[in-house]
This record gives sequence, structure tokens and C-alpha cells, in this order.
Amino acid sequence: MTIRQHYYTSCRSAETGKTGFQVKAATPGISRRAEQALQRLIAYRPPAGADPQAAETHPISLRYYTPARDEALLICAQSNGPDEFGRPGNFFAHSLVGPPEAFNDPLPPIFYWRSPFWVRYDASDETHLPELASLAEAAREGGLDF
Repeated sequence: MTIRQHYYTSCRSAETGKTGFQVKAATPGISRRAEQALQRLIAYRPPAGADPQAAETHPISLRYYTPARDEALLICAQSNGPDEFGRPGNFFAHSLVGPPEAFNDPLPPIFYWRSPFWVRYDASDETHLPELASLAEAAREGGLDF
């Protein structure tokens, strides 16, 4: 089973030079349907009254969605401090795209909340992300033991 990755945040694109919220990097081959669903689902806002300077205290958002019978999305979005101009309110969404069974074997998606494989910040200029062989393998590599 192939799982593709997708990063979205406010950043400066190494390819276009444009700045703002955009796809930072992705595994090639994400379907148009999945890309459109991701664009609708990845938004993040800290709760009202949360200290905008204390991003590490903001809650983590985990979403699971199946836009089609053969495709599922698992999205982890979280505050990650100021944007490239020093303004508070930036967030980073690390999304995974694959067949639904990839997200339910050996554990249901909720068990991957706070998993160590979620990326919260990426300072590299990479725009292509590797495929993951399985979510269980990524979780084990990140230190989650089943």
C-alpha cells in the first residue's frame, strides 16, 4: 500500500518565490480529488483566547476523511509559531493520502494522534516527499510500538 504525503503552511516557495499559505511539498501522484479535499480540510485556527505566541500549547487537529471508496485522507494540523514575516498564526498541515485500509491496519486513525511521525515544521527547500510503505511502519520508525 502506498501512502503519499502533503505539507501545507505559510512559506516562501523555493520554486516560484511566492509567499503565503501554499503546498510546501508533496509526494507526486496525489489525485486531483484528494488535492481538492485537502484544500477544504486543512485550515487551522487556535481556540479563541489562546495566546498566539504560545503555539506549543495550542491543540492539535487530526482529521480523517474518505473522499472516495478507494481513497482516504489523514490530516494533522497544528500551530507552529510565526510565519516567514514574524506574524503569529502560522500552522503546518501534514497530510497523508492512501487507500482506507492503510489507515485502519493495525490501528484506527485516532490512534495516530500525537504520533511522532507527524511533521510540524520543515525548513528544507524540498518540494517532493517520499512515499510511505505503511502507516504502521512510519509509526514504528517514529517510536510508536504496537
